[in-house]
Amino acid sequence: MLIAKKRVILSFVILVCISLAFVFTSNSGAVKTSDEEKVSSQILNDEINKGIKIQTETKETELTTTYKMIPFLNIEAIDKPIQKWARDQEKNFTEELKKIGVSEGEKIPAHLNYQTDIHKLDENIYNFVITVEQFIHNEMKNTYVKTYMVDLENKSFINIPDMFTDTDKLIKFLTEKIKDDDKEITKEVLNNLYDLNWEIHDDEFNLYINPDEGELNNEIKSLKIQLVELHSYLNEDYKEILISKKIAKEIKAIEEQKNNKNRKLDPNGKYIALTFDDGPHETNTIQVLKTLKDYDAKATFFMLSKNVEFYPDIAKEVAKAGHEIGNHGITHVNLNAVNNNRIKTEIIESKQQIKEATGIEPQLFRPPYGEQNQVVINLSEKTNQSVILWSIDSLDWKSKNVKSIYNTTINQVRPGSIILFHDIHKQTADALPLILDSLTDQGYEFVTVSELIPLLDQNGIGPYYGN
Repeated sequence: MLIAKKRVILSFVILVCISLAFVFTSNSGAVKTSDEEKVSSQILNDEINKGIKIQTETKETELTTTYKMIPFLNIEAIDKPIQKWARDQEKNFTEELKKIGVSEGEKIPAHLNYQTDIHKLDENIYNFVITVEQFIHNEMKNTYVKTYMVDLENKSFINIPDMFTDTDKLIKFLTEKIKDDDKEITKEVLNNLYDLNWEIHDDEFNLYINPDEGELNNEIKSLKIQLVELHSYLNEDYKEILISKKIAKEIKAIEEQKNNKNRKLDPNGKYIALTFDDGPHETNTIQVLKTLKDYDAKATFFMLSKNVEFYPDIAKEVAKAGHEIGNHGITHVNLNAVNNNRIKTEIIESKQQIKEATGIEPQLFRPPYGEQNQVVINLSEKTNQSVILWSIDSLDWKSKNVKSIYNTTINQVRPGSIILFHDIHKQTADALPLILDSLTDQGYEFVTVSELIPLLDQNGIGPYYGN
């Protein structure tokens, strides 16, 4: 999702014995100082090794004050382009001041600020994200980023074509992501892969889109894509570096879900779809997962994205176990009681939030309370989500009694049933082993909703109720 970039200003300690010097310029020219006098730098912190330093420089001229924190590696092939870029930004800012009518000797509050975030990928590969802020008359007039990925071992920069194979397919994928997430961003930002501002951090690929030239006070936007979605585009060398065991498990879970969805079931088989709403829950969902594993049962979890954000690790555990994840909205609001904008938010934003947390894009939507209308159906169809209701309500939300949940379910079940449970209730988790034990003895198999749908006498977007 494209969001305004949140910067984390790096903290550092300036040694008492090294002092910052100011470079003063006047109409007669700049005062000459040595590099040691005008620049102070040191190792950023224990994590930044291999000699990476933050070079700190403060300047004052007739037109501006400048504060720079930029990376310095003592590798000419890397340092020289970064330093040239930084100097160019100062030159451009000065020219901009002159354009708006500030004369050479006029004193105004104008400030240029650089801050650097450094993210480590492995012992030799680092991301630098340099954020520039321009202030005139105490107001921010512009902000933008410049990124570099560096390979210390080879003393070189890493560009997207170095890391990814089949860049044509990658561009197509990124174009679709931009189209889905922000209609205001055009695909032209992808025209030159070497000019893109990007990084990889916290298992995500971040693409930064700077404000268009001349747009003042606009925010930097960031398109975040999980590496789970991009792994197939990486070349093998970088897969070894970037795909951790954790990501590999998520990739495997996604592949299992795809395989389950494509699995052909016997039209005469006794299949049931168990569904769980409103989770994930801190403890009950874990208990449900254990029971499902004991009975080799697959289920579909219709998650509220607000709860996914509370418990992202549990949501990922559901996916890793090979269960299907569906969308249940953000806040469990009655969609027949709110306006169309709220319906859109509940259906579309929740889908994106769940995808960001689990790496899986829901293909099913269950409206809270089963309340739906034509707007819900149209939006679900537009976002490729089948609308799923149920044929059996266990009434666990009402009775909150193990025996009652068991009897209500067992007495109504038939092949093709879609059964409604809620994994937020402890009594549901406690009743589940009894229910699965009885249904297994009756010859039933437990499948996901997507597996069951082809066996139902219905097609299209739904709503699907089951038998």
